[in-house]
Amino acid sequence: MGNDTAVCDLPASRLGMGSLHWPVLLYTLVLFVVGVTGNSLVFFIYHCHLKKNVFGSFVQILAVLDMVIVFVCLPCTFLLRFAYDIDIVDASVLCKTQTFAKHFSAAMMGVVLSAIAYQRYQKACKPLGYHMTRYFVLKLCVSGICFSLITSTPIIYLIGKTTTIVKKENEYYCVPTCNFSRKHWFPLAYAIFVDVEFIAFTMFLVVTYFKIWKSLGKSFAQTGSRRVSTRVFFVSAIIYIVSGLPIMAIATWFSVHENLHTFSPILLTAFDIGLYLPYVNCVAHTAIYSMASSLFRVECRALCQCTQPQ
Repeated sequence: MGNDTAVCDLPASRLGMGSLHWPVLLYTLVLFVVGVTGNSLVFFIYHCHLKKNVFGSFVQILAVLDMVIVFVCLPCTFLLRFAYDIDIVDASVLCKTQTFAKHFSAAMMGVVLSAIAYQRYQKACKPLGYHMTRYFVLKLCVSGICFSLITSTPIIYLIGKTTTIVKKENEYYCVPTCNFSRKHWFPLAYAIFVDVEFIAFTMFLVVTYFKIWKSLGKSFAQTGSRRVSTRVFFVSAIIYIVSGLPIMAIATWFSVHENLHTFSPILLTAFDIGLYLPYVNCVAHTAIYSMASSLFRVECRALCQCTQPQ
């Protein structure tokens, strides 16, 4: 992200670079281990051991989306920061792949969480009306995939590898990052489109859950399978919105402003937090299901003990 290419020619030790990136290393390792274990468990239990219903279908779709983050975004992030200078690793390809997968999973998750909110609204506010079926959820999933692929495709042409200069004490390090090309006005237009897309999902989720809360009133916080499932997905929606706000701001800022010349280690860490915060979704869902669903916990214990639940 810097223009001072002369500084970039200075050598930087592996140890020094590692001291800059240890928060990213710790973050990606924890998310990878918990994400693989948790989402595999969620998908297996809901697919093989629990009753087939709309709730379970949505849970499985979210688990698959989380796996996109785990198996595509996290490895690309790790390689970009720790193996970018190896001949077999193309940093530009890593940037395009990481950003494409990140937007695809975010857009798809927005579609799925919006569909879940509307399905919860049907259950809470229109109990005698038409309700979603598992077949409709499947068609919606296919439509969401098409939408996410189409809206993510411009990233392949707009994103590339750039370099951020980080000054630590008296040494300068060249950190590879991903940013928009500034050859034309397309980056700003695409950033605005992504902002509108995210705002639309956010507004729909906020309005829909507000209507559900207004309809259920105090019973929203009480127990019961429908209320528990509604609260589970409500928390998922909140995490989705909060984790997406920083990266929306970062993308919009760098689509209209020149790159900063030099980052401090603290600014680099803050930048990384905002950039990689959406990855937290790949472990948040597993934690929410385990805390909210007693049936899921029973199946987990039975699976760990190799016994059949009572």
